[in-house]
Amino acid sequence: MQTLQAEYPRSAVRARSAAHLRARPTHTGVRHLAALSTSFPKEVKKFVFLYKNGFFLPRSDIFVPLEKEHSEQAKLLSELFYDAKDYDTFFK
Repeated sequence: MQTLQAEYPRSAVRARSAAHLRARPTHTGVRHLAALSTSFPKEVKKFVFLYKNGFFLPRSDIFVPLEKEHSEQAKLLSELFYDAKDYDTFFK
């Protein structure tokens, strides 16, 4: 365990993560969330803000459920999908 920490210090991981935060999202498919904003504005606004500012885990990275940030993102997405009004909104 100590060798892994020596090879991959947390500061290097944080620096790499910070670079992903500055990167622009590859697509902008969040317009359909306006349909959700009337009944659950808090979750939708939070998701759109985090998505537009690049706080979500990039597709090329590995999801680790034990990481607090990753589990919070999964929880937010599941709440957003659960509260979708219809299948079209969920599918988009």
